[in-house]
Amino acid sequence: MRVSEVLSNTSNLISNHDKDTKVASFATALREALAQVNRLQIEADEEAAKLALGTATDLHRVMIAGERAQLALQLTIAVRNRVVEAYQELSRMQI
Repeated sequence: MRVSEVLSNTSNLISNHDKDTKVASFATALREALAQVNRLQIEADEEAAKLALGTATDLHRVMIAGERAQLALQLTIAVRNRVVEAYQELSRMQI
């Protein structure tokens, strides 16, 4: 199957759904993604607290949790910046 066929099939599937479903699914996806970023931040904080208290048994887990949280936050910020740029570009368009 070619990429163009996949794209046309995908666009047909999307156009078959009503707008309310798309809006709800986007909002749900966004909410879940932000919740996941928050969970990663909380995990990193908990691991860092364990390390500070001396109860952490593995320094690698602490570092990996911190890096995961940092990468997730950087990705979230990058996506937010792109959305803001797109909104600004749309607002500058003349109708």
